[in-house]
Amino acid sequence: MEADTKERERSEFEGFDRPEPGAPERPEGVELAADGKQVDAGQEMDATEWLLASDGPSEEETEPTKLRINFGTGTNPQWKEWHIVPLPDSEFRKFQRAALGNRQARRQVAQGDLSAVDQARYNRMVVAAATVHPDLKKAAAIKGVDVLDLLENRFAARSLLLTQIAGYVSDISGGDEADVEIIAGN
Repeated sequence: MEADTKERERSEFEGFDRPEPGAPERPEGVELAADGKQVDAGQEMDATEWLLASDGPSEEETEPTKLRINFGTGTNPQWKEWHIVPLPDSEFRKFQRAALGNRQARRQVAQGDLSAVDQARYNRMVVAAATVHPDLKKAAAIKGVDVLDLLENRFAARSLLLTQIAGYVSDISGGDEADVEIIAGN
């Protein structure tokens, strides 16, 4: 019975652990640990370094992604250019923790109640960190507010635009929805 379960699990993830073409070769410690075998300190260190290693952003990823945003209406469009850059996963995690606020909110989320997450604040933090044009820090200094307040005020009437920009930041940072598919029947 247990062998059947392990075989089913193995088939569900068939190819999941295959490296992408051009990816660095896995150290021996990764394979040994994956098979539940003992690894020595050197193999463990090699495996950890391999796991945490980053190929770094490609040239394409270092160039800002240029968006055009309509701050007007359908009948009176007011298009502005907005440039964003990718963010590392650590930034997203930092913003998620900050959007949770206090301990009580973290407990609520741990229990499955996502109403405690300040999604609008999270989006403002993502957009503030990823925006390279316009110069949000300069604009905030001129207005005498911090960047998050500037974004909140500027997007007050069109707050979903912040959600869209934050979504684009996620896409260019490696969270592209094309990499995940919904399985039919779920």
